[in-house]
This record gives sequence, C-alpha cells and structure tokens, in this order.
Amino acid sequence: MTICLWVHIPEHASKWRAIATNGKSGIQSRGDFVWAVGGEKMHYVYWSGDDAAEQSESAPRPSAGRWYHLAIVVDSDEDTVVQFIDGTPAAEDRQFAKDLDVSKPLIHVGRFSHLGIIGRVDDVMMYGRPLSAYEINRIYILQGGRR
Repeated sequence: MTICLWVHIPEHASKWRAIATNGKSGIQSRGDFVWAVGGEKMHYVYWSGDDAAEQSESAPRPSAGRWYHLAIVVDSDEDTVVQFIDGTPAAEDRQFAKDLDVSKPLIHVGRFSHLGIIGRVDDVMMYGRPLSAYEINRIYILQGGRR
C-alpha cells in the first residue's frame, strides 16, 4: 500500500494529528493503522492484535507554514514501512508492516476519531501496491516539487 499527499500544516498546529488511518475511531483490531504527526515526529502506528500498539521508526515532523509532499509505503511482503518527505525517504523500518489489514475497504485521510489534521490536504493518491523510492520522487517532482 502507498499513500501520497500534499499537506500544509499551519503555525498554530502543534498537537498530535492524524494524516491517514484505516480504523473508524481508533486502532482497535488487528491490522488497524494510524499515520500521524505528533510532537516533533511523524509516526506509523499499528495494532498487532496482541494487546499492543506497535510504532515504526519516526520521521522528522514537517515544519509548519509551508506545503510538504508526504508519502508512506507499507510493504507487507517485505515487512517494511518507509515514510517520505518531499520525495526523499525520511524514515524506514524493517518491521511492523506484515500485520496491516489491506482488505479493509476504507482509508480515512485527514482524520482519526476527533483528532483530524489541522491544515490543508491536496492531491491525495492511494495505491494498492508499494511504490518504489524512484516512483515517489517522480510523483513529487511531477506535481511541482523542487529538486
């Protein structure tokens, strides 16, 4: 699975906020995930089903006040999660992907229960397969990103 989008986070948005999730109101069943911005980091958290939420390596939090191209690639076969900022890998974890439930039909972008993202979202793209780093970078550049 791959999710790409542009996000503009305003200066006043300092709290934890969801970018995308496949749970309706939280990570409550095996395979649920949340991709979020919180504190100084961008996180991928999923529910492993054994009474614990697991968190992958965190990427740096994008600064407030400008547009960023964000992407997350969750490869269940390789058991990897890679987060991208402006077409470049920002964090990679070689675990925490195998339990993702890709059969869930809904992905919520910009919300997670009452903790929706504060800011603007544009050009959301979702893929049923993991895109390569090259493909993520090309999308970033073709949509107006600078290199």
